[in-house]
Amino acid sequence: MPVVNKLTGTPCERPISLSSDTNETMPAWKKQLYKRQPFPDNYSGGDECFLMELRKNVSAVKYSFGSAVGGACHLMLHLNFVLLYFLLFEAIYAKSVQSDVVLWSFVAASTIAYGLYQVGFHRPEKWAIQEHILVFLTLLLFGYALTPIIRTLTTTISTDTIYALAIFFAVFSCIFHDYGIKAPIVSVPVSVSCGLCSSVLLISRLSDSESAFLLLSISFSLHSLLPTFQNALMLKIPAIECLICVVLSGICCYALVFFDPVLTILWAILVVFVVVLCPSLLISLQPRKRTIHGPWDEAVPARSASELLK
Repeated sequence: MPVVNKLTGTPCERPISLSSDTNETMPAWKKQLYKRQPFPDNYSGGDECFLMELRKNVSAVKYSFGSAVGGACHLMLHLNFVLLYFLLFEAIYAKSVQSDVVLWSFVAASTIAYGLYQVGFHRPEKWAIQEHILVFLTLLLFGYALTPIIRTLTTTISTDTIYALAIFFAVFSCIFHDYGIKAPIVSVPVSVSCGLCSSVLLISRLSDSESAFLLLSISFSLHSLLPTFQNALMLKIPAIECLICVVLSGICCYALVFFDPVLTILWAILVVFVVVLCPSLLISLQPRKRTIHGPWDEAVPARSASELLK
């Protein structure tokens, strides 16, 4: 009795070792993991059925131009925040802005963002809010107590080396940052560690511990707490995130004018490239994507281990 392919209805050949001239009844081969079958482990339905199960673009995802621009704005928004952090450090270092103004602005923005997250994006729970307050007080006390020690860790290193290493760690932090997608390269601990290393290097150039603690707190919020709010905002109201990205990009370009007009032009080109050109390239090259699937793919369980244990 021939083995029939369930997808196409055509007969498939049997293994030579299992074929015989007798009227022996052979069961149909099934591509099923951990099922006892009278076939070798490397059997995949026979040569005739091997290419009959070929499928193309099974897992391919089609993006619209709007969704692609939204994802690009999500990336660019974080880059704008990182740039604003460096500009804020430069302003505090040059004493062109008062630390008190930055402090109260940071407290107000953090309070508003936390309130919006708890009310609009997350179900508030009393025990969770109490735990958040306890963690905040713990970080506040330990951070303020250890800031004088942290500020003096890299004081002997030259300023040029400090700036180069700070930019290097900031770029690494952006690479491993959590942008709300599941990818092997995403690593929150690595991103937060690199962001804090960049901040520790920068605060060694400051003369007082209060400004150093302020920049360290902003860096921790930027790399550790802000991604949670930003990802929730992207899922709930992506249009507002795109609007915030446009506003922050304009603010960054305006602030860079006071440092170097060439940097302003380069940052504007980067914004246009990331937000406009990259989504356009993705949409134009998307129809050319070709992925193939067939019997050569690794066998995976139809149900997860958690479902099997229920």
